Amino acid sequence: MTVDSYIHGIRIDFKKALQILDQIIDALGAFKDHYHKKFNFTKLANLLKIPKSEIEQVVSLVLKFQEKFEIVFRDYRIKKEIINGRIYFAAKKKNVDSPGEVEINLEKEQAKLLSDVIYTFKFVKRGKGFDLKFVSSELVKDIKKLMKAHPCLFYKNGNNLVYPSETALKLGDAILSYNKSGKKINEFKVNNYNFLID
Repeated sequence: MTVDSYIHGIRIDFKKALQILDQIIDALGAFKDHYHKKFNFTKLANLLKIPKSEIEQVVSLVLKFQEKFEIVFRDYRIKKEIINGRIYFAAKKKNVDSPGEVEINLEKEQAKLLSDVIYTFKFVKRGKGFDLKFVSSELVKDIKKLMKAHPCLFYKNGNNLVYPSETALKLGDAILSYNKSGKKINEFKVNNYNFLID
């Protein structure tokens, strides 16, 4: 085995591990409004083909994340900052005046995509949902990525159709309005969300 092929193999394994972790985090969202139920992680591990020898380690990792956010970052939020092309994590004090407020970082490309989605939803599709299962346009692919990054911006109706949430509609309208006026703004407050555009 050559060095290049070995490194390539590591990259594939790391990418696969990230995909599995991402799927686990998404799956934990099933607890919302169902906290009285138990989550069958063994079943999920089998579906994701996680080796039995690694299951306990994955469980420990998820619980470790929870512990860090509950203790170390109890009064802070982590945000991503890009300085001179380098990615940094920064800790920002939570707003004690509005404890229910959630701060979300949107990249400029994501903000532009959202405004395109809202425009299409309102003026092209005229309120009809986006079919993410049977349509494979570039817009639908982008919606899938945006929905994965920021679930609060969309909701499903159970029939393979996805719609922009009330928050997304207000945010999209605000972005469209500021774009038309030529103003530059990096922060939008919508409902209990504070969107930071970077």
